[in-house]
Amino acid sequence: MASDRTRLGWRLLLLVAVVGAGTQGFRANDRAGAETIVWAPEIASIEAFDAEGAPADVADAATLTVTVWPTNQVACGSAPELEPYGFGGFYLWVARNNEPVQKLDLRGELETETIDGVTFPALVYSGIPVDFATDPNVQYRFTVGLDPDVGAVAVVALDPRTWAPDQIQPQGIYHPSPGGLARHAARIQIVWPHDASGSYAPPDRADFVNIGVDLFGQNTELSVSPDFVPGVYPDWPRLLVAEDGAPLARSRTLAQRTTYTVDGITYPRWMFNDIAVDPEHSYEFYVFPADDSRLPSYISNIWTHAASAAPIPISPSLPSPCTN
Repeated sequence: MASDRTRLGWRLLLLVAVVGAGTQGFRANDRAGAETIVWAPEIASIEAFDAEGAPADVADAATLTVTVWPTNQVACGSAPELEPYGFGGFYLWVARNNEPVQKLDLRGELETETIDGVTFPALVYSGIPVDFATDPNVQYRFTVGLDPDVGAVAVVALDPRTWAPDQIQPQGIYHPSPGGLARHAARIQIVWPHDASGSYAPPDRADFVNIGVDLFGQNTELSVSPDFVPGVYPDWPRLLVAEDGAPLARSRTLAQRTTYTVDGITYPRWMFNDIAVDPEHSYEFYVFPADDSRLPSYISNIWTHAASAAPIPISPSLPSPCTN
């Protein structure tokens, strides 16, 4: 199925913010022993549709369609999500409001696109339900990759900025099942803007932010214990920052452990202080909490910080021609 430039989102949604994209593929050996270049994906477009399936503004959207392109040269007709785990497969992830990202249980439809004479494969994820009709303030943050902390991040919302969400109050201490794999979710609970003197400043005048992160058991409101060690390296958890359309990148600022108390129980919190920001730019924050596994067990929410509600348009690079 061929598509033109307009179909694939060069006419962009006005209320989509893109935060970054992975640009490097890797090589793996397939079952026949041949070398295969696998996808380094990016979100190329997001289109909104109403309940009748007609194109719509975000405010009237009932479903979204996300199109993913490879940023590297790949084989024509390749379907990376069907590759064996760890050999080119990737997932579409979504975070609703300030919840941690979740893997969408949805397969993309493989299409062949031709733009300006260049032919390449694309994956199209259609029929993603959204509920702007019942909650106009809802926000959806998408990312694509084998793990949620790589690839492009796009925010679909009437206002993409994260505005003082309710903090999750822990309901106790998380204890993984005996012999089970500990799976944690990082929650950015606080982003406090301030000036160089350390005094509060609104986002349109702040030069820095302090970021407070709590670690919970996945899908629970149970915090890790005060003596919890996030990983084998002393600089975990790690903060990832994206400015405007840049890829998420690790911040050099290390976390400082502190504690807070709820109903007489002490819980840990990790603070990333004095993260530099510029009111003229937008930022995304994501936390790599680290676990005892390289499986996707280190999810986080994604926080959007900006002074302005203006969107950052999706600007995908035209892929290289696919190979036969």
